[in-house]
Amino acid sequence: MLIPELDIGPGRPAGMWSQAGAGKNVTAQAMGLSVATGRPVFGRYSCARGRVLHITYDYGALATKLRYRQLANGLGVTAAELAGRLELAPFPTVNLTSPDALEAFTIKFEGYSLVILDNLRSSTGGADENSSVFGTYVQILGTAGEKTGATVLPLHHTKKSDSGLVELNSGRGSGAILAAHGTIWGLEVDSATEERKLVNLRAHDMSEELIAPLWLRMTPGTDGTIDTGTRTRSLRLEAFDASPKEATQKAENVAKQDAMVMKAIGENPGIGGADLRKKSGLSELVTDKTVARLLKDGRVVDRGRGGERAPRAYHLAPSVVEAVAA
Repeated sequence: MLIPELDIGPGRPAGMWSQAGAGKNVTAQAMGLSVATGRPVFGRYSCARGRVLHITYDYGALATKLRYRQLANGLGVTAAELAGRLELAPFPTVNLTSPDALEAFTIKFEGYSLVILDNLRSSTGGADENSSVFGTYVQILGTAGEKTGATVLPLHHTKKSDSGLVELNSGRGSGAILAAHGTIWGLEVDSATEERKLVNLRAHDMSEELIAPLWLRMTPGTDGTIDTGTRTRSLRLEAFDASPKEATQKAENVAKQDAMVMKAIGENPGIGGADLRKKSGLSELVTDKTVARLLKDGRVVDRGRGGERAPRAYHLAPSVVEAVAA
């Protein structure tokens, strides 16, 4: 597999589905840049390094180049690292409905590990995506990928929905499009928080279990080594197991609990477990979990007599006391 932990590899095309404007293009480009450089995808998932071909019938050359440059800056990639490893093919004269499509795409895919196609409908010259024939166009991509060993990642729009949520049958057009795909990832975006969630809609091998959803945080910046035309803008994509908003709230809650327990210990050096549970202002369960975390981190020490049932005597670690004094 090209990106094993995301179940993306050769065989039937791996789809990236979302509503327009959700960010599937930049998400696919971030994957492509990682494959081209060998860096972890979204800073987290290992991938096999290889050459990348990006075919666009929709986004165009300028916007695609600028976005790749921003992503490269976000990863700290130099232009030299990308030399010969990333090719952009904007608005080719051949599309999936051309008589020689299979031959042309097979020849073009040769030597590439990943092929990104932007997007399915635009690559067919306006063919009726509600017709079952449309599935044969996806099969052309799969056949060309099979012959060359390339992993093909076409982008596809989902049906319009007020919720913005995606599910297995939310892809626009004929069900034959779904049938011709292998792994499919759906991208959801929360309009209120701008948080993006990647949902595994289908496995490469249908006998496999689906991968748990992951959240993406897109962080813009102005650092980097590749000029974007106006300034060295950057864009960084990072993956999380939970919503970044929820993760931030959890971290704030943990910090608050730590502070309350440490305050009680600091005001009562040598305090025992029972008294600490009363003075911390937290529940017994949360107090005990917080103390265990602080002991493990070395911010609190137990100077009791030792032993599982012996009385406790909690003190702030000397380094913490010195820091407070300073």
